[in-house]
Amino acid sequence: MKSRINSWILNKLKNHLQIDTYDALKVLLSALTYFFIIGSYSILRSLKTSIFLGFVGIEYEPLAKIISIIVTIPIILFYSKIIDKVKRHQAVFCFLGIYAGLALLFALAFAHPVYGVQNTQASPTRILGWAFEFFMDLFQALIVGTFWSFFKLYKYSRFCK
Repeated sequence: MKSRINSWILNKLKNHLQIDTYDALKVLLSALTYFFIIGSYSILRSLKTSIFLGFVGIEYEPLAKIISIIVTIPIILFYSKIIDKVKRHQAVFCFLGIYAGLALLFALAFAHPVYGVQNTQASPTRILGWAFEFFMDLFQALIVGTFWSFFKLYKYSRFCK
């Protein structure tokens, strides 16, 4: 049943875009990857504010936005240097791996009874809230941007006739 559905989807893509099976599979996998990137971003983005407010407090949110801008600038410059030195697919795998690992660490830390969400006392010294705020602010710039640079590599513009 599963292979029949996969064959049906690939055949529809092949016929609609007039491409071979290999290119249809690339389009399908790229679309699936983008779906998971944007889906995880949408879920985590809605959690970002509530986690920060619960961990640090509402009075520190403007300061977090300012610090986020200051932190983002050197990280984007460092990111640009990395992108210039490595191949695009290596950058995608590297950044996705780093962000997946960090997301797993955040999930484990949030489950901790002292440092996680069970501790309801807001304090500016709760580093986990600050770190998650910066992690999420950089997600869109690094992960989504890296994916689009990788996607551009395949020159899908011929499919959009």
